[in-house]
Amino acid sequence: MMQYFIKYLFLSIAFSAILIGCHRGNHLGTVIVQGNVKVDGTPAEGIDVIFVPVFAGGFAAYGQTDANGNYTLTTAGTNVGDGAVPGEFIPTFTKVSLEYDQRFVGRLDVVPPPPKVTHLIPEKYSLKEKTDIPHVVVAKGKKNRFDFELSSK
Repeated sequence: MMQYFIKYLFLSIAFSAILIGCHRGNHLGTVIVQGNVKVDGTPAEGIDVIFVPVFAGGFAAYGQTDANGNYTLTTAGTNVGDGAVPGEFIPTFTKVSLEYDQRFVGRLDVVPPPPKVTHLIPEKYSLKEKTDIPHVVVAKGKKNRFDFELSSK
């Protein structure tokens, strides 16, 4: 009886380890994608970088620039910094300031109006249909580094 208990305990532990290992693995086949964003030649902090897939069914990847303008992408469902699924993407960039109507802050009795959105870089960069940034191709086995120069005008 004890030998069956030990056998099942061992199998349960092994099966759990396999499941945990599979979950933490790179099941989407992402590759590391990094780069730098400058606005008017200066590294730009706090810009949301989103690689939007060109083809339907693809996975978008997201990152945000640090104080030196550097970013590393992450795809939903993977570990932070795991990159993007290989494919063709439209890079988009957004940095906004939100201004809330202070008369509604902290009130629970009314639905506040949406905040006023101010684009801190031109809005065209955030729209895949309007951006003038060329598409990029993320590929396995290559150094996927993409640097971008944006204009504040």
